[in-house]
Amino acid sequence: MVSALSPRNRPRARRAPRGRWTGSAAFAPFAFALALASSSPAGAQEAPGFLSFGVAPTGQVPLGGSASLFEPGAGFRLEGRYALPGSGLFFLSGALDYRYGPTKVEDPSSLSFISLGAGGGLDFAFAEAMGLRVGARAGAYADLYAMGGAAYFAANPFVEAGVDLYLVLGSSSIVELGSSYRNDLGLWNGVGLSLGASVALPSGGTTLRAARALSAARSGVAVIEESADKVLLGNLVLEPVFPVLFKHYFSHPVGMARVINRGKAPMEDLRVKLVNRQYMGASTESAPVTLAPGGTVAVELSALFTDAVLQVTEGTRVAVEIEISYTVEGRRHLATKVQELQIHGRNALTWDPDSKAAAFVTAKDPVILAFAKDAVGLSRDYGNPALDRKIGAAMAVWHLLKERGMRYTVDPLSSYAARGERGAEPDFLQFPRETLRFGGGDCDDLTLLDCALLEAVGVETAMITVPGHIFMAFSTGMTREQAGSWFSRPADLVYAEDGGAWIPVEVTELSGGFLKAWELGARQWRDASASGSASFIPVHEAWMDYEPVGLPGDETLFAMPGLAKAGAAFKAELSRFVDREMADGVKKIGAEIAAAPQDPKPLNKLGVFYAKWGLYAQAEERLLAAVRIREYAPALVNLGNISLLSKDAAQAIDFFDRARNADAKNAVAALGLARASYELERWDAAASLYAEAAKLDPRLEADWSWLGRAVAETTKAADSGARDAATLWAE
Repeated sequence: MVSALSPRNRPRARRAPRGRWTGSAAFAPFAFALALASSSPAGAQEAPGFLSFGVAPTGQVPLGGSASLFEPGAGFRLEGRYALPGSGLFFLSGALDYRYGPTKVEDPSSLSFISLGAGGGLDFAFAEAMGLRVGARAGAYADLYAMGGAAYFAANPFVEAGVDLYLVLGSSSIVELGSSYRNDLGLWNGVGLSLGASVALPSGGTTLRAARALSAARSGVAVIEESADKVLLGNLVLEPVFPVLFKHYFSHPVGMARVINRGKAPMEDLRVKLVNRQYMGASTESAPVTLAPGGTVAVELSALFTDAVLQVTEGTRVAVEIEISYTVEGRRHLATKVQELQIHGRNALTWDPDSKAAAFVTAKDPVILAFAKDAVGLSRDYGNPALDRKIGAAMAVWHLLKERGMRYTVDPLSSYAARGERGAEPDFLQFPRETLRFGGGDCDDLTLLDCALLEAVGVETAMITVPGHIFMAFSTGMTREQAGSWFSRPADLVYAEDGGAWIPVEVTELSGGFLKAWELGARQWRDASASGSASFIPVHEAWMDYEPVGLPGDETLFAMPGLAKAGAAFKAELSRFVDREMADGVKKIGAEIAAAPQDPKPLNKLGVFYAKWGLYAQAEERLLAAVRIREYAPALVNLGNISLLSKDAAQAIDFFDRARNADAKNAVAALGLARASYELERWDAAASLYAEAAKLDPRLEADWSWLGRAVAETTKAADSGARDAATLWAE
């Protein structure tokens, strides 16, 4: 093995040919680009730094004297590149190269080159998806070869300069076509070609495409007022507007710009606003600033859109004015620039983030409200009075949609499943009213409709996203512990971070019944959440950022035919649901009773189980059996509850009194007495007993406070539904 720096061991003809670039001459393209950048106007838009990694097969063609010794070669390059924050123009790079160079002599017949280098350059973005990079690198290379039966190794510096044309695909993928000139000092020089791919890592939540848009806007710097006090508007970027988010734009900018003072005096009270009289109301000015000569300031451009923007059904482009007002030496100036703003159709939206879709959950739409109230009526007329109101509403909504003829239709050009393939391309989402009128939609349309209908009757909903699909869930209003004791299949529920239990529903399942839709939704949630690919988005939380908007146009209500048919189907499925839930529970508690026949506790537990599902006769039988063993306070409380539900307040008082005699500190018994007294219009007694119950258990105070108020107030509270608070069963 010979020394890397020993020239006597190198083939003599491998010296750098005369007349070719060597040393610093290789940096000429880079130096020219740097000079060009330095002559550009100052004040580039602040852009995030980006780190990218790529691989590229390469080919090399020797030039000059190298061509007499070497054949064209090939290799590959691993490269990392970091776009410096600020203008988005400058970048640093580092690369590891391997090249194979066949020779025109027998010994050595070929050389392998391994090099490591670093450098930098300039990135000129033509648009958000295309650009040109000019750069240079320097470093060291090692060439390995075998000659005369011995292995040789040598190392020397190299310089390289090149140009890359690139195309951004999606939000982070890049395809690059490059050419370069390279000089391995003392050995080889020539040109190279490469075709590779890179992946960029997002910075601060900003995608590469968005950062390219900022860089591309740099070329848009323009003088918008020619005077002694020149003001420049640079780096102007206006994001496309989605009409359904017009309320969101009240507090979030639609664009960014940089204002530059190219005059010789300070600009005081400088304000910027965006103006369009067709779709915007009063314009919102930026906060006033003072701008020194040569100074720059980044400004967010806000827009107060009116609901007129919801009339846009097809994407359009409109003219907007950017107005810059400021004072110089006591004189007020106004500078304007006309710019084009893209407005998408009102049904357009991108899924970034998914919570944006909450703006389509229009629970207060009159058409949605009317349909939802039909569902509540169906649940009331055909349902089980003991059934949880939320489950009844969800089940009734499902059956009404089925009777309506609702169907799942795939939109091949715009579907949630295709969002990953289209990147940031807008999707087409129907407003719930439209889906109801059209009689169908894809998974996102049906999800938004179901959420809107349940939200319209006070049932909280959530959107669930899994890879390529979206469906919904609704809140049971129960905790994990409560749901575990209520449902026979607690694994079929979704448990939110706050511990709440939700029922998932596969909205596209419109043939097998509500229970089938629940089962499919639960399975999809379990599979996706196990792999960490499921997202749970409560609609009320999403509304905090993306308020729903009212759809303009025809609000004519339509008659809902087939209510009796939907009611019969609802009642039959409700019966199947109750039978399913009862079967496992009765069997399990029955085993507890058999194991302890003289213990009233399991008998009371079974009585409560029956009562929760509205089977009061069966419940009363088990509770009386428990009381016959001994005066068991929980069983007596529950017998009082059944009496209240049966409108027998006097009988209820007897049971609650016996419960208090058995357990003087039983808060639920005191509360039951207060409720029964209220039903008998014994207002003072009701208030006194309520105060006693709240003292024994402060948790009762909030939900039952109407018991302690004046008659007029309690009547008002009763009318508003306060008396419908859930029955407190003692277990």
